[in-house]
Amino acid sequence: EKNDIQSTRHGQRDHLSNETIIFVACAGENDIGSGRSLDQILDTFRSFLDDLYCLFSPLAHSTTGNDNIDIKIKRNHANNYDGSTSSHKINHSNNNNFHLIFIGPKLEPWLSKDFSSRKQYAKLSNGLQRCMRKHSGHNSNSGRMTYVDCLTLFCTEDTANVPGAVHGGRAVPDPVYFDGDGLHLSEVGYAVWKEMIEKE
Repeated sequence: EKNDIQSTRHGQRDHLSNETIIFVACAGENDIGSGRSLDQILDTFRSFLDDLYCLFSPLAHSTTGNDNIDIKIKRNHANNYDGSTSSHKINHSNNNNFHLIFIGPKLEPWLSKDFSSRKQYAKLSNGLQRCMRKHSGHNSNSGRMTYVDCLTLFCTEDTANVPGAVHGGRAVPDPVYFDGDGLHLSEVGYAVWKEMIEKE
């Protein structure tokens, strides 16, 4: 995989009727860490959004001539992809819609020593939001999208909202939300993530 886009769906059922399928996705942080450019990451993200909208568009049925289309979703357990997939059917005759909840990048402890990557995280967050706004405006009938801004979500309360928090490097990630590697979220951090997603 050249990117770290992952999707999961809640309320899994083989056949859905007049229901909204919810996707929760995140992408980009690992790509920056591996040296991919912002343009490459955002191009991949645009393709992901295009594919998602096409999947739920009535044109998908008219093009394939098939009411039921299988989607394959990769399973990710504790940040380790185990190679398994789950298959779910979208029945276009049932007018399924989707809701994409996209979790934006977060400032992490290791970034305190890498100001260049920190700036890339901020630019990535802005770029992802622009892509989503553009796709929402052009495809308003197919589904809806929500961006969860996490850039300073896991920073200390006294630094998250001060002037220059992001671009001035003043926002300080709170270690309580992260594992010892300064990269992955702790149980406390995942609980915050879960709460944010459930609000949507």
